[in-house]
Amino acid sequence: MIYTWGYTWFCVAVLFLGIYCMGRGIFIMVQVIRHKKDGDEIVKAMQLSIASVFIFSVGGYLFKNPPLEFSTVVLIGKLIATLTLVVFLHELGHLGAAKVLKVPTEEFSIGRGPILYKRKVKNTIFMFKLLPIGGYIKNNIKDLEKLSLLSNCFLSLAGIMVNLISFIFAIGVVFAQNGKSFIEGVVSASSKLPEIFHQFFIFLTNLPLNKVITPNNDLEHSVGAYISMANIVEHFWLGFALISFLLALMNLIPIPMLDGGKVVLAILESFLKVLKVPTKFINKLVYLLLLAGFAIYYAPFVINNLWAQSERIGFSLLEYTLWLLLFMSVVMNIVVYYENKYHRPIDK
Repeated sequence: MIYTWGYTWFCVAVLFLGIYCMGRGIFIMVQVIRHKKDGDEIVKAMQLSIASVFIFSVGGYLFKNPPLEFSTVVLIGKLIATLTLVVFLHELGHLGAAKVLKVPTEEFSIGRGPILYKRKVKNTIFMFKLLPIGGYIKNNIKDLEKLSLLSNCFLSLAGIMVNLISFIFAIGVVFAQNGKSFIEGVVSASSKLPEIFHQFFIFLTNLPLNKVITPNNDLEHSVGAYISMANIVEHFWLGFALISFLLALMNLIPIPMLDGGKVVLAILESFLKVLKVPTKFINKLVYLLLLAGFAIYYAPFVINNLWAQSERIGFSLLEYTLWLLLFMSVVMNIVVYYENKYHRPIDK
């Protein structure tokens, strides 16, 4: 009875948190348009808006499905904690590599969206954010440009290396807990890595597009998929090993947004420099490839959610997209109106 009451209020709290994030994001955007806040605040507004989308998706799943059992809620908590730990170790690998290379780190962030906790230690700002999704470290671009190709690759791959070491160590622990040798587990995990990598890239190259771009992969359905994955952390070390390995595999995908893509870009940039290609051209090419990587990385997320939303209200994907573009056009016209009214740019 107490659990049911608490669960209901938790669902309501999730809904109100989503409303707050969206309302706060809109409020900040309006303040920027009215020149009462700096233009830089628009980034915070976007983070709050994106966070609200994720929170509403969680709330939608919770309201539309039977209440989760208490044991499942505990497992979800363990999954989030384990995922956060794995991401933390991944970013710690990048931070350690930056320290070795004597490259200053400006930001160390775990999660996405609004900041829950922030502290500056020496010259690095450490942040924990609302949504336990990914993380990053931020280095000065000028410092990165001074690195050699090998140093750049080492910095980009350091997080993956830490995840693989974590995987091998955790498998060793699992073997030891089952009465076998820790060393045997380490050797077994290490020996199977090349074959697993090979099978993973075969899987990626043969993955049908209709399995990636589909309304069934929208955020609300994804929440259900993640909840069903919570069982993998029932045994901590096994779950820790699997999540570490999955994060390493994902980051090896050669998309410029990910670590594997950064290595490809570094190699391409060095090759073009050897060919005496003008620096300005190289910088523009890298910028365009980064934009392309950003588009490839987020396109399935955007299309799948637009598609799912359009089906819920009885529109085709094209109709729904056109209405959204019309709405965005109206908003942009309002921005232009205020800009002309006050005779000054929006960004101070």
